[in-house]
Amino acid sequence: MKDYSFVDMHIHTEFSDEDMCDITIEQVLEKAQKRAEQTGKDCVISIADHNTILGAKKAQEIMKAVGGGYI
Repeated sequence: MKDYSFVDMHIHTEFSDEDMCDITIEQVLEKAQKRAEQTGKDCVISIADHNTILGAKKAQEIMKAVGGGYI
């Protein structure tokens, strides 16, 4: 079994309800990357914006473009 440094299965981003959260996808991915670098372990996140998958799709595009992470 793989050892993870952090798992957050419910993250809201700028794509969720306007008043819910204003964190960008880039900020979410940056925080996850920093946590992984600090611990030397994988960091798992799940973007769970309300009524849209646009945030998750953008994160997927970014991760594919940089050639990193599991999607």
